[in-house]
This record gives sequence, structure tokens and C-alpha cells, in this order.
Amino acid sequence: MGRLEPGVERGTAADPAAPVDVPTQQGPPDVVREMMRLQQQQIFVPPAKPLPPGQHLEPIRIDLATLRTLAPGAAGRVLGQSDANRVTEVIWSEGGDELSIDPVKLDVKTTTGAILFSIPVRCDQSGQGVAQIVLAVGAPGQGAGMFAVAARRPVGPPAVVERWADPLVALAWGTLVELASSISQVAGRDVNGDELIPGSIAADPDGLLVVPYARHPLGPLLK
Repeated sequence: MGRLEPGVERGTAADPAAPVDVPTQQGPPDVVREMMRLQQQQIFVPPAKPLPPGQHLEPIRIDLATLRTLAPGAAGRVLGQSDANRVTEVIWSEGGDELSIDPVKLDVKTTTGAILFSIPVRCDQSGQGVAQIVLAVGAPGQGAGMFAVAARRPVGPPAVVERWADPLVALAWGTLVELASSISQVAGRDVNGDELIPGSIAADPDGLLVVPYARHPLGPLLK
């Protein structure tokens, strides 16, 4: 299987003791914008103060519409695109084979304990098509941390999924991790001033649940 790599691009395409406020947080602009909206709607309530090590926030619900809005940007960042990049087509190239992916057209759906990624693909052998990758994750009441399971081979054009199965699964997983990490990053900070990290993800028919954690102190383990 080919390695996951962007290849070439084509197309046209603070004071740690202070209360945390989403608008002052750094992060991808689209995630900051959506988290501000969730805060205004009181769906997300930012922590009043930085979190001690190992502590976590209440699960942050990202409804399906918001998830579908944020997923393409997360996929683009995984593929090496900046937020200002107007190029939408990314070409994976290895050993004379090429596969075109357009992260802007990536779509995502959820059900209990699973997330479906639909990734538009194009190559000379199969023309245009869609590769679908299902990631089994935790569900409400059945946590699985940051673990996910995927089928060895995605569903899609045979010429694509036989040649690019591993990179496509890696792209789906990378998109999910990037999305959860960005949400946690914007959600708050720990007592050391570091951004929170995702400790658990879960899915249900209404969208995604992300639980941001403060890092554990690991300093003595590194001596």
C-alpha cells in the first residue's frame, strides 16, 4: 500500500490563571467560529479556570450539521493545506500511480458508535467515485477513549480501494483526530497554559461527542 502523503497539489480552486474564553483561543478559524456559536447557544460552556492535570471537561457535542461543516477543513489540514489555501485538489503520487482527492467535498455521517467518511476520489483507472470508510468508535455510555477500528478495505471503486486502502483509512482517522484535537484546543487550557487534548470521542445519530482533557504530568517518566 502507498504511504499517506500529500504529493503535489493542483486545482483552482495569557495568564494561565485567568478564565478561559473561546474568542481568545488560538485554533483553526472555522473551529473557533463554530465553538463561539456553540458557546452563544449555551451548548458549550467554557471552563471558568484552567484544568488541573488529568481533569476533563464535560463532553462537547458537535451536532451532525456542524461536524459536516468542519470535517472538510480538518481533512485539508491533514493533507497539508493551510486555512488560506484555495487549492482544493490534492494528488497522491507513488510508483507511477496517482489518486486525486478533493477534501472540500468530503462528507461525514454518524450513527451509534460509528462514523462514516465519504471521500471523493478520481483516477485514470476508475474515473470519479467515492471511497467510504467506517470508523467504529465509542458511543454514549460506552467509552472507547481515542481508539477506533476500521475495515481493512474501504468501500469504493476497486481500482482505488485495492491500491490506496491504507492511505484512505489513514486520512479518515487523521481527519477525526485533527477535528477532535482542534475542538479540544479551542475549548480551554490547563494550569500550565497548554491547550487541552482529546481524551475520548463517541458518536451517535446526532453527531460527535468530544471530551477534552488536561495532560497528565509525565515529567518524571522522561528522566
